[in-house]
Amino acid sequence: MIFLIGTGVLEVARKAEIGAFMIEKDFDVKEVAMKAFELMKEYDIKYNPDTPVNLDDSLANDLYEAGLKMLLETGIYHFNTHRIIKFEESEVKEALKGIRKNNGVIVGKGKDSVKIVPRKPESPIKPTIGGGTLAAPMTKDNYIELCQAYAQEPLFDLFAHYGPVEKIMGVQVRAGSALELYVALCEISWVREALRRAGRAGMAFVTRLGASLSPAVDDEKSGFRRTDLRIYAPSRGYLKVDDNDLFNLLHYINHGNPILGHGFNIIGGMAGGPESTAIVVTASLIGLIIQGVHIVGTGPQHVKYECHTNRESLWENSVIAQAITNNLNVPFYARANVKGGPLTPLHFKEVSAYALMAISSGSSLIFGSRTTATLGIYNYCNPLDAKLMAEVALATPGMKREDANILVKELLSKYEHQLALPAEKLPKGKTFDESYDLETLKPKEESLKLYFEAKKDLENIGVPFYES
Repeated sequence: MIFLIGTGVLEVARKAEIGAFMIEKDFDVKEVAMKAFELMKEYDIKYNPDTPVNLDDSLANDLYEAGLKMLLETGIYHFNTHRIIKFEESEVKEALKGIRKNNGVIVGKGKDSVKIVPRKPESPIKPTIGGGTLAAPMTKDNYIELCQAYAQEPLFDLFAHYGPVEKIMGVQVRAGSALELYVALCEISWVREALRRAGRAGMAFVTRLGASLSPAVDDEKSGFRRTDLRIYAPSRGYLKVDDNDLFNLLHYINHGNPILGHGFNIIGGMAGGPESTAIVVTASLIGLIIQGVHIVGTGPQHVKYECHTNRESLWENSVIAQAITNNLNVPFYARANVKGGPLTPLHFKEVSAYALMAISSGSSLIFGSRTTATLGIYNYCNPLDAKLMAEVALATPGMKREDANILVKELLSKYEHQLALPAEKLPKGKTFDESYDLETLKPKEESLKLYFEAKKDLENIGVPFYES
């Protein structure tokens, strides 16, 4: 017999069979875009470029109310049945009642376990740090070494998003093929070996797989364990789910995994600017909580800047984090997608600004860092970038938002003019193979020089660093 931990996903699946029929385009335009614009006016949600770290609690609370109202009035679109999943207000309140006593989520095993606890804006509580390749494409050569280099950094509490191997046996890996499953099994075994070599065999890792792969890779010895953090990220767009999404979520629940819910987020897309997009994403995150996830978060990707570290994205991320953490006792996570190449001054400034914003706004977990321009570049990441982000993040608990905002604005003044440049006009940076000694798995002398120069420049403008 299968015992379910919570039944939110089952009720969503049931409603997907009986809800009102609607054409997807009508849902996108009339129920998402237009409703978000109406609620933006009704609740007076306004973007303030002078506060990339939001300082207005009433604005954050209004955003939460607007998001909740949107979820109740708009519902969630089921892609396969073309039906609307609607919730009564009493259902939502009952579903949210259970998280009031939430005191955290434990991930990892034994001495390598860590508890991800809810935080509030300006909280002195230490956040959890996820260091990893954040799904940057990787080659099978040096795969274990690259993962080990991250895992052996003591500031990282879990391993975040190992990268995909896109080619194997001389061919491109096709989604849904036997090769995709084979590669997934290889990648997980390589990460497990990397964690073992780093002396952190019980360390949790987090990633996302397609529904067809999830059951095949669950294994307490060599695959996904019950202590690993699984990602539930509906991929069809704002306030949408499909059968594969719900399949994955139900599987995670039955397997007993802690679950991280990711809110789809593109500024300048269908949902409009940062204000209206913030409303839609807040509604989505409340919907994810109702479905049964344990941690929620987002990363606002901007269509113009292609990163999370521009001024609009920082503001939107900040106000959503505060809306959720002020009103719900649930851990919030943040993920740093940046424009600058690895080991470049731009990259270091971006992750510093992002960490200051995220932790002062109440985030419990932060992943970092990934350069977004990875097309055709493999192993385009290294642990030093994420280490610097971690050092800033761990120095930020207890910082007033006013102080964080001053620092973030100062950082923006030094790098935001570069964000509109195409990738080919930015400093390329270095791949892992170029920046680390592959025998010792330690940074090369030139890499350390870049890292310490960046820290000195950042300290000169007041950015704090955690000293372990």
